[in-house]
Amino acid sequence: MVRRHRVVVACNASSDATLVARLLEDVAAEIIVARVESGAADDFDTLRPEVLVLGFDTLEDAEQYCLGLHRRTTLAQASPHRAIVLCHKDVVRRAYELCKKGTFDDYVLFWPFNYDAPRLAMAVHNALRDMALASAAPKVVSEAYHAAHCQTALARRVSEGRRHFDSFSQSIGTANAEINAALDNLATDLAGVADGPAQRRRLLTAVHEVEATRVQPQLQRVADAIRPLAGWTADLESELVPALTSARRLQELAQRETALVLVVDDDEFQQRMVALFLEGEQVHTVCASSAAEMAAALRHQVPRLVLMDVNLPDVNGVEATRRLKSVERYADTSVVIMTGQSERRVVTDSIAAGAVDFVVKPIDKATLIEKVRRYTRLDWGPTRALTP
Repeated sequence: MVRRHRVVVACNASSDATLVARLLEDVAAEIIVARVESGAADDFDTLRPEVLVLGFDTLEDAEQYCLGLHRRTTLAQASPHRAIVLCHKDVVRRAYELCKKGTFDDYVLFWPFNYDAPRLAMAVHNALRDMALASAAPKVVSEAYHAAHCQTALARRVSEGRRHFDSFSQSIGTANAEINAALDNLATDLAGVADGPAQRRRLLTAVHEVEATRVQPQLQRVADAIRPLAGWTADLESELVPALTSARRLQELAQRETALVLVVDDDEFQQRMVALFLEGEQVHTVCASSAAEMAAALRHQVPRLVLMDVNLPDVNGVEATRRLKSVERYADTSVVIMTGQSERRVVTDSIAAGAVDFVVKPIDKATLIEKVRRYTRLDWGPTRALTP
């Protein structure tokens, strides 16, 4: 079945939306004009667009539309998409800055007089191509993370299997010795009460016959039944050696990848300080000043770690963490709360929301680096919330 690319156009004026939709007829199979009032979030949830084309009167209107989506629906975070803003020639520089910031993915100089219509079609074409490549590309870090854990779990299970086999074999040997001793004792006791040598011989013969024909064969059958388990364990490990080797190499490759760390703090000084502290570490730092900006930055990137301030201007950092961790796409993203409030309630609320740790402001450089290293390394295993 041919995939139907879905493009949503949002404009203040219906005439502009109609024009944009007409210009994109040859690029996308399905072009839909969205509502720009309170129904915008519902439209997004229903339509799940791959590309948003924003043709508002001002860049501020387009920015508010995008940020409003992320405030009103978690699907704007969970559904990867690209946002292209149409701008006037007088605000090209500002559009460029907003794209660098991550609010939009691309801009097209569109006004006055539909300045560069072919550029719009090309921008949408490139966005759709990027989306296709992103969905098809292997998620190396995530796959390495899970491969490493599968490797560890398998090795643990094989080792457990060996221990169980050895323990069972030892138990059979012990049972055999105890049964033989019990039969010998029984024979001795019976011989002691037998009436004459002939009866003693008959009783001893009967006991030895039971041992030889009933007990020993049964024990041997059990031993023979579990013996293939040892070979099966060895064969399993041998057959999986290539896969385990690949998993180790994939993990090593992922370890060399630069981890993405998203810093969410409305204080630009704090942003710069955290970025400065992390210089020289194997991380790439991206900053957001609010929960809405964080959501915009998450549209097409999944950070390994989020450093989350508590007092954000739009949504409390604890609530922002709860929303983030409710999206399956960010299940493996660790959140560390940054707060100047060291009260137990803030810590417990943060952990309940899905955070794994916290740092107290003013931030100590050594403490921050230690925590960033802890939660950006793949070989530490799944992160666990701390108990305050």
